[in-house]
Amino acid sequence: MTPESKRCTIEQSLKLQELGVVLKVEMHWVRSIGTVNTPSEWVLVSRQGTIDQGIDPDVFTNAYHPAPDVAELGEILLDNGYLIIWGGQKSEVIMAGRNWSPIYKWIRLKKQTEAQARCAALIWLIENKHLDPKEIKLLA
Repeated sequence: MTPESKRCTIEQSLKLQELGVVLKVEMHWVRSIGTVNTPSEWVLVSRQGTIDQGIDPDVFTNAYHPAPDVAELGEILLDNGYLIIWGGQKSEVIMAGRNWSPIYKWIRLKKQTEAQARCAALIWLIENKHLDPKEIKLLA
């Protein structure tokens, strides 16, 4: 399993930021510097690694995009009263809401990992006004 498969995609990360979610997580997506022979691409970097190099990732909000992992996403969802059941091979998600009342919403996914499924569920909850992005907290 690659490090990327344990985290949300760059598209999901950008969407969370667009929705107003502010997360301090261990890993971030950053755009690599391309060369004549190598195009730039999105890569994962460690928050602590950038801090050790004297770079504060919070200052570069346009360059550093949080990449929460499956555990961090699970913590966010559970802390806000949501349980996500991932269908694995079926690539479907069903959510139980606050007080464990079911939200009858299946999110059909296309070959996504569990982290990406949890992130898709989080985005859905915010877009459908079940969660306020300002109330979401996760500090690394």
